[in-house]
Amino acid sequence: MSLVSANDVIHLSGNHETVGMLEAPDVWALTAGGLGGWFEPPAPRYELIEQPGFDGAFSPLMRASENRVVEVGGAYRGESTVSVAAAKRRLAALCRAGVVRVVVDDAVGVLSCSGFVSAEPQFRQLSRVAFAFKLQVSCPDPLKYGDPVRFATALSRLDVRNEGAEPIYPVIKFQPNDDEVTISVGNKRIVWTGDYGAVEELVQVDCRTGWCSFGLLQRDDVIRLDPGTVSVSMAGVDIFEVEVSPAWM
Repeated sequence: MSLVSANDVIHLSGNHETVGMLEAPDVWALTAGGLGGWFEPPAPRYELIEQPGFDGAFSPLMRASENRVVEVGGAYRGESTVSVAAAKRRLAALCRAGVVRVVVDDAVGVLSCSGFVSAEPQFRQLSRVAFAFKLQVSCPDPLKYGDPVRFATALSRLDVRNEGAEPIYPVIKFQPNDDEVTISVGNKRIVWTGDYGAVEELVQVDCRTGWCSFGLLQRDDVIRLDPGTVSVSMAGVDIFEVEVSPAWM
């Protein structure tokens, strides 16, 4: 697995019980059970309202999930005390890095989630040139995402496949041939307006945030794509692309 920030990538190999099992110096490794909170889904979030005069409560109107908290347990063995100090500084820098991605490559494939270091890192010296550590990363979005998949067409309809188990917000890109573009999924619409003659590269629309790279969204019904194959229709474009990142809890 890897811890990825804007300025650094720390790759932890294997699953080692103790740092003494590492075969070479200058090696990062996961310790046994070093991915707490990754494989388990976060706790459900809901609110129960009591039924006056009756036992129990009404069923919750909405159920969601808490944020995901990943406990990364690892170890490092360096070539000298200098390399050990440098390794600790790299971990400490993650606390100030802003967004930290937790990327795990296992038998299922490569999945990742993004968050921030939410607790003080814990270091435990194992020897003069080795130490163990624990790092807590809180991910506001609890979903784990696979690599983005791109679908493209020059026609007026595109079938998009969401291979994940959760509804996802796509990223839509298009080359307009009119000052108004309409994108439809079922009964939901996105209507973009702008000077299509001034567009120098594909217009990008992030359906999660409602951000677009050029022009304005006159209507935004917040499109999400359910698992399976979803048909996306569009009018007023020459080139149309949809990028999806399949997600699992």
